[in-house]
Amino acid sequence: MPTFYNFTENGVVYNFDDVFVPADLFRDGNLFTWGYGTSGQLGNASTTNRSTPVTTSSGGANWKQVSVGQNHTAAIKTDGTLWTWGAGDSGRLGNATITNTSTPVTTFAGGTNWKQVSASSDYTAAIKTDGTLWTWGLGAGGRLGNAVTTNASTPVTTFAGGTNWKQVSGTLAIKTDGTLWTWGYNSTGQLGTNDAINKSTPVTTFAGGTNWKQVSFGSNHTIAIKTDGTLWTWGSNSDGRLGTNVTTSSLTPVTTFAGGTNWKQVSAASAVAAIKTDGTLWTWGYGISIGQLGRLSAFSYRLTPVTTFAGGTNWADTATAEPEDLYTLSCGQQYTAAIKTDGTLWTWGYGSYGRLGNASTTRASTPVTTFAGGTNWKQVNCSSSTTSAFKIDGRLYTAAIKTDGTLWTWGFGGNGQLGNATAGYSSISTPVTTFAGGTNWKQVSTGNQHTAAIKTNGTLWTWGRNNSGQLGNATAGYSSISTPVTTFAGGTNWKQVSGGASHTAAIKTDGTLWTWGFGGNGQLGNASTTNASTPVTTFAGGTNWKQVSSGSLYTAAIKTDGTLWTWGYGSYGRLGNATAGYSSISTPVTTFAGGTNWKQVNVGFRHMAAVKTDGTLWTWGYNSSGQLGNAATTNVSTPVTTFAGGTNWKQVSCGRDFTAVLRDDGVNKQLFLFGSNVDTTLGFQNTDIIPDQVGGNSTNWKQVNVGFRHMAAVKTDGTLWTWGRGSYGQIGNNAAAFSNPTPVTTFAGGTNWKQVGAGNHTVALTYQDPGI
Repeated sequence: MPTFYNFTENGVVYNFDDVFVPADLFRDGNLFTWGYGTSGQLGNASTTNRSTPVTTSSGGANWKQVSVGQNHTAAIKTDGTLWTWGAGDSGRLGNATITNTSTPVTTFAGGTNWKQVSASSDYTAAIKTDGTLWTWGLGAGGRLGNAVTTNASTPVTTFAGGTNWKQVSGTLAIKTDGTLWTWGYNSTGQLGTNDAINKSTPVTTFAGGTNWKQVSFGSNHTIAIKTDGTLWTWGSNSDGRLGTNVTTSSLTPVTTFAGGTNWKQVSAASAVAAIKTDGTLWTWGYGISIGQLGRLSAFSYRLTPVTTFAGGTNWADTATAEPEDLYTLSCGQQYTAAIKTDGTLWTWGYGSYGRLGNASTTRASTPVTTFAGGTNWKQVNCSSSTTSAFKIDGRLYTAAIKTDGTLWTWGFGGNGQLGNATAGYSSISTPVTTFAGGTNWKQVSTGNQHTAAIKTNGTLWTWGRNNSGQLGNATAGYSSISTPVTTFAGGTNWKQVSGGASHTAAIKTDGTLWTWGFGGNGQLGNASTTNASTPVTTFAGGTNWKQVSSGSLYTAAIKTDGTLWTWGYGSYGRLGNATAGYSSISTPVTTFAGGTNWKQVNVGFRHMAAVKTDGTLWTWGYNSSGQLGNAATTNVSTPVTTFAGGTNWKQVSCGRDFTAVLRDDGVNKQLFLFGSNVDTTLGFQNTDIIPDQVGGNSTNWKQVNVGFRHMAAVKTDGTLWTWGRGSYGQIGNNAAAFSNPTPVTTFAGGTNWKQVGAGNHTVALTYQDPGI
């Protein structure tokens, strides 16, 4: 994450900048599909079945959420655009036609503010960031919710209207006030309205209430979870899919036989699967001779929830996250897929058409891994016979500069971000020099899948992915550049650069601030939401900018007068301006805390941290794992001090859901971490919501940089240490172990490391600038 600080050594002031890709990015990924493909629903420009995962025709690693219908697929990209492909009858693709397409196309409505999509049998529903709900496709039975039963080949709003829709699944949706609404076919009571009458406009369920959390539309039945952790079912129950230990259908919501208040995520089809807060996976319903319940023995059905044969307590869940993240578990018509906390993807059940993705078409009654393997699966979604899932590939590498001015990179290089003249998807587990070589590198920073660096002569160089113009070289094509090139702006007066998800920000020696790349959420700060492939100045203007930190969808910067400014996407209070809504701000604003003594700011997953000139440490934004270090797990929309307090904090670096900070009392240089400890990124075994020291009683830490799930730090003796996730070689110790729980030195060794950056896309270096 962008980190900037300075320290004095031998009379010289050194300034550090490192960038780690904020967590909004981590939800992006390469989209894979497999299974039945005769209608083009795999999106790979063909109509053949696939028994192993393949990427869509449009490619790219900027997919955010996907949903699979009967014979069509819908997905949203990180830029907010909505794409559909597959069968087009009844207008289910929303592109004003009824023809099939085997490659992704945008909906007729267009726009860049789509948030969550749900593809069903022959219709589609989606929610925009403004909270409006849209439907299109087959209208029979009132399933579009727009008070008519005719088809619609372009998105229309439901009759209920409103701007407070939160999550949609088929013909069910939850509003931000926690109310649950249903519409469409109701022959078996699947709407929960205590009758069997179809509804062409949204109505609330018989159960009512304002504490609904997640809903899943199944096969003539519905399953939903409340905020109190209780699980409710209603509708058809011929195969025990309601889990009530009987086969009697129900016109109103009832709890399952298993009961309990620790249900976290559920997915419904003819079989049902659900994950509890303890990480156990439970299935029930239809399972005759097919194995979709994940048990060795083939029962005709299960009337009550049972655990899968695989067992374990490490099945992933994201029920506390945003609706588009609720897809670590998905039930198809005759099979099931689920992701574990280690990122592995498992499938089981009926294997015809290759729907299990394990290079086979036979059934599996116990969970098996897909042919693609890997430990970086993020989201999965199943239909009757097609599966789609995306990985978080392409953002796992590290870069560092030595005291001799050489620049070194290692880890994943999928879009040329290592700068070593290769753009293949190979990993490098030992440090290599960039193709440009040289001994005059001064400062480097990485974004999502691109890198930017400044030389001692003041020239700015960029390389890697360029889909939104983030390289600043006046082109915005989807081609990658695997060797450093200068930006279109040119010049020899660049001072500091920071790369974000798909945008870049940099400050010149004259104090002007420039941004370029993706601007959809106002992160360029130029009063616009359009992209820019050449550097532009922010709306705030001025020649007194001192330090900038770019995130995935937002940016923060400090001026020479000590004021702190933020702009871009503002959910969870990450902008620190006392608002926690999802609105974007396209011009810089000061944080609620104000003040003129801000020294260094760092952008994290969905949280920020900053150090003041008085040495106090402040945090704000998302706090689900205690990453704010204030002994709590609630979000904060204005800066607060950490639980540790104190006035000797020196440098801070924010990760996905954890934070690292250096404390220097003049004698001891200690490293503290707090927040999530997935992949042992904290360097010790426990998870902390208050700062805890890493490395025992070590007191010689000099600089730290946080990555997605790994960390890197330099000691005062010039040695470089890394720990945490190493699946792509980003630890740099000539290995690709999934996790390294304790700090290790890189394979390159040496005692002349000066500054390091670590992350999904991270680069960090030092540069001399006595003028600050």
